[in-house]
Amino acid sequence: MIHIKSEKELERMRVAGRITALARKAAADAVHPGVTTEEIDRIVRKTIEVTDIDNYNAQTQAVVMMT
Repeated sequence: MIHIKSEKELERMRVAGRITALARKAAADAVHPGVTTEEIDRIVRKTIEVTDIDNYNAQTQAVVMMT
């Protein structure tokens, strides 16, 4: 059976995708010679933790991606 997602569920999925994109960018930006995987993990975890999910929107994401 196919479950058709509600608009609320779809928006949550969009937000999760945006946060994932931020975390992946943070990881990619952190990769340099001498940086350990533990440091990269810490950076990615912090990126996810500081993202305010309740007030997150595409405009916030765009600003963060530019910095």
